[in-house]
Amino acid sequence: MVIFLIFNTLMLFPIHDHVLSLTSLYDKNSTELQVAHLALIGMNLLLATTLDRYKAVEYLGQVNMLALITISLMVPLIIFNRIMHSINYLTLVYLVLVTLFIIWEYFRRMRFANLVGKNNLIVAINLMSLGVFLFYLFN
Repeated sequence: MVIFLIFNTLMLFPIHDHVLSLTSLYDKNSTELQVAHLALIGMNLLLATTLDRYKAVEYLGQVNMLALITISLMVPLIIFNRIMHSINYLTLVYLVLVTLFIIWEYFRRMRFANLVGKNNLIVAINLMSLGVFLFYLFN
């Protein structure tokens, strides 16, 4: 999990440079993006401390995999934007579609990890922290 976390963190630099900074709704620098990412990681670690050890590891693994899927889905957009020099509305549509897919996948994975139903507060706090993260980035 640590290797994927480092990979995801490092991949935020090309995502910032070749995806986010090309959209009209985003005005953060890479340091602000990394700090927001660190806050999101901290929130997930804090939420994991409320679970027993097995569930905490499973929860963090599922969230880490979602981050890896998100980063992987950003790679084609990075390549596309480097070649086409960004078409703003296509980038935004792609980002919205990826966000919707990841939210759907989040609920599927939380049901698989048996965290929906028993730990609705954890899911609610996690989704709220993601919403705050996205609001911060695009406001």
